[in-house]
Amino acid sequence: MNKHEQLRLDVLDEDKLVQHDLRVMTAIRDESDRGPIALTLEDAYGELAGRYSPAGPVDPKSLIGNVYRVWGYAIDHEDPAAGIDVNFLEPPEDPDPSLLLVPMSACADAAIPALHTMIDLLDAMTNRPIARYAHRVLGHPDVYPLFFRARAAPHSHHAFDGGLAAHSADCASIIGDMSTSHFSGRLGRDLAVASAMLHDLGKLAWAGSDYVNPMLTHESRGLVFAADALRQLRKETDSGTAEMAAYLLSKESRSENAACPEAVAVMMADRLSATRNGQMLAFSRCKSQTLTAGRLNGAYGKRYVRVVDAPDEVSGAE
Repeated sequence: MNKHEQLRLDVLDEDKLVQHDLRVMTAIRDESDRGPIALTLEDAYGELAGRYSPAGPVDPKSLIGNVYRVWGYAIDHEDPAAGIDVNFLEPPEDPDPSLLLVPMSACADAAIPALHTMIDLLDAMTNRPIARYAHRVLGHPDVYPLFFRARAAPHSHHAFDGGLAAHSADCASIIGDMSTSHFSGRLGRDLAVASAMLHDLGKLAWAGSDYVNPMLTHESRGLVFAADALRQLRKETDSGTAEMAAYLLSKESRSENAACPEAVAVMMADRLSATRNGQMLAFSRCKSQTLTAGRLNGAYGKRYVRVVDAPDEVSGAE
């Protein structure tokens, strides 16, 4: 059961005190300066209405965008859509950024399943500092509004709104399905899964800026976005783990002479996800038995091949 499903059950439970960390998306007060404030509260799984009557003067605008530990009771326990009567808004239980608190409304439609996949993968990790590292990077207010709306590439693969998140979650899932025997134990696989989520982080520079220095690769830019979380990871673990996390985001880890199986896994998952999506697009308008197809990837073309179950007759290339 995810966090929001539990929240819905709490709201339905008569006389149960609701206590959840939620992000305030809208806050509107009626004409009276002392009237209740109508809130829209969100997390990664949906929204909830709230009615807040603060004890003292509060500017509704000052609440918007912030995360609070919300305390209150159901307005109508038979109708969760009615929301909650908010008694208190307090600092969140955990002040760190988290994917759980990325509002669904900030995501492109295609990125919402990716967001949930990432949360599930991080929940399954045995190494909690590494999970928190990924949460801190992707749940940061400077990152998630761009990350969950950006394209992975202009043309070649996942070239749609939310494509960057979809591609990143796909890469992480590919690695998450692999046996730990392929890595330096569970720690290595956890690092590889987190790094797969973050491997294209530097592409946010293209999504959020009018100018980018062409001398910097997107791998180098990714380290800039992850710098604060890497420092925190070093404090919570050790320099070796943090250095490995940094290496797995670097350009050096993408070379043919990658120094560890975790780097090879990230490269493989990246290539597999991108090629699979490109192939799907190339064959999307072909007959079911077509074996080769081409498509334009921006200024250049690429041909794809595939295998199919053998029918009585197989068509040639299109």
